[in-house]
Amino acid sequence: MEEKLLAELLPGVAAQLRGAMGTMGGALENIAPPELRAQNPALDAEAAKLYQAYYRLVRLVINLSEADSMESANPLPLKNYEIVRMVQDLYWRVKPQADLLGLEFQFTCRESEHVVAMNQRGLDRMVLNLLSNAFKFTPKGGNVVMDLKFVRRMGILSISDNGTGINEERMETLFCRYTDTNRMEPYPHGMGLGLPVCRRIARGLGGSLLVESKEGLGTRVTCSFPDRRVNMEVSDSGADYTGGKNPTLVELADALPEAAFSCRNMD
Repeated sequence: MEEKLLAELLPGVAAQLRGAMGTMGGALENIAPPELRAQNPALDAEAAKLYQAYYRLVRLVINLSEADSMESANPLPLKNYEIVRMVQDLYWRVKPQADLLGLEFQFTCRESEHVVAMNQRGLDRMVLNLLSNAFKFTPKGGNVVMDLKFVRRMGILSISDNGTGINEERMETLFCRYTDTNRMEPYPHGMGLGLPVCRRIARGLGGSLLVESKEGLGTRVTCSFPDRRVNMEVSDSGADYTGGKNPTLVELADALPEAAFSCRNMD
């Protein structure tokens, strides 16, 4: 009953917040326009703090708006994509952010190309969410590896790190923390909406999401999906869920330092 109430309530809260967020974003651009930030390092540094907080709120509102579909297994629209290049493009978009954090970030795949039915927006969101978690809980100097392979007609995309890991108690509620008021935790853990979003995407692809972790040793999250092609492709673009904001910065906002939101890096 409580889960159903929250699932119905949270999207409404998100809708109320969106209006305020739109006003806030416009005010930020007027107070600290890019041309002034580029000329004034002090202004740029202060604006970066505000933009970091703003992008974190944008990410939260996006996740809250989807709370009512977290348990859905409805299929996502699929198109045939060359997925190796798609994931590699994601890697190069995120690599500068990993460098800012002082992390060793790698992408590995034995194949140079592979066509598979995929939802591009869903894949982007899932990967960026999982990388955000890996970046948040891997200390400077640590390693994060994104690996893609194809085994027995399944695609397997994993993101692993050698960070702090997850204790056994927290593992039990990874996918339901946002409905368990006894397990709400402060930043950087957040509300626990990211993993349910990722699981919903994996299910929508016809696959699953598996989390393996040992406290003090690191975490591996694996998404498996059918290695197939579709005869009838369906548009998977949809509306811009970030409202025109840089999706990489939005999804990684909780993990990034203030420097990522400086005028130079936001460009």
